[in-house]
Amino acid sequence: MSRWSVPRKMLGELPQFLAGAGLNERFIKSLLDPARMTLTDEVAYLFPSEKDLEEMTSESRSAVYSMLGKHPGNEFHQYPIFFLTPTVAKWAEGTGLPDHIVEALRHYAYNRGGTLAFSDAPVLMRLSRSESEARLVARKLTRIQTVFARLEVDSTTDIPTVLNYWSMGLGLRRKELEPLLMAVTNTQGINHLDLLHLLPPLSRKFLYSYPGSDLAMMGRLPDCHWATLNFFNASAEQHYLDERLATTAILENFDRVNPPYRFGDVLMFVTPDEYARHSCNYVADDLVYTKNGSSLMQPFMLMHLSDLSRLYEVESGKLRIVAFRHKNATSGE
Repeated sequence: MSRWSVPRKMLGELPQFLAGAGLNERFIKSLLDPARMTLTDEVAYLFPSEKDLEEMTSESRSAVYSMLGKHPGNEFHQYPIFFLTPTVAKWAEGTGLPDHIVEALRHYAYNRGGTLAFSDAPVLMRLSRSESEARLVARKLTRIQTVFARLEVDSTTDIPTVLNYWSMGLGLRRKELEPLLMAVTNTQGINHLDLLHLLPPLSRKFLYSYPGSDLAMMGRLPDCHWATLNFFNASAEQHYLDERLATTAILENFDRVNPPYRFGDVLMFVTPDEYARHSCNYVADDLVYTKNGSSLMQPFMLMHLSDLSRLYEVESGKLRIVAFRHKNATSGE
């Protein structure tokens, strides 16, 4: 069953919002029927019917799901599945998903910041015709498009300049990186180094992996800020799960900087009211190291900054990117 979670204090204004989002009177009346909702002191849980969900337009989904994504308890709306392809059909190529599931994905997809998104996973589970099909759907929905990058290196490469960049100008990990780079330049037939080897140990350990239950410290899984602030650490600092302490760490240890960005810079996606909705680490060119939310379905990964900006609606004017550099690193400029 699909469930929407909203603050209880919003119930009075919800009918007008939902009508403005294009939901019809019957849908709104059914959704807000006291007999069909569950209330706590702070939260109202609403249960839209399968028929009503199916009849929603893409425009209505975009408006309503954007609102739901602002409130805890709506995991699929806070962290939807994004299709970084022109169409759902293109994304589904090679997945082995049956036609009726692909059609449902297309029907329930909506626009979020210029990108196709999907938040109705419970619907797909109900549409699955067997246990094996349900398992296939769950597996493919966690499929994330990432980047496997490498650094081109040959005998003409300016090794000191490359080392300076990847060690933040401070010689960090120079003893580890220099032999790797020299080995590549001195080995015939080898002309690149996987970018994985240039990342700090903890970030390298987590890259391309999903968080396990062992990371559920303090009752929470790692989010973007935890991943960002632990980027250079030898071991994870769990207090970064506390948003207040993560903010304090930025204010105390980092300076605000302008582009061009450098390796390890913290990029904050900031709302007009100065809330840091997302953070990531700049790597090089158009690449960033990111974990997009605390969901188990969101891995630690490399992404193009241009794609990440689409997901977080930077280009729509709702967010802006603000960059910070560790104070120790500024001396290396």
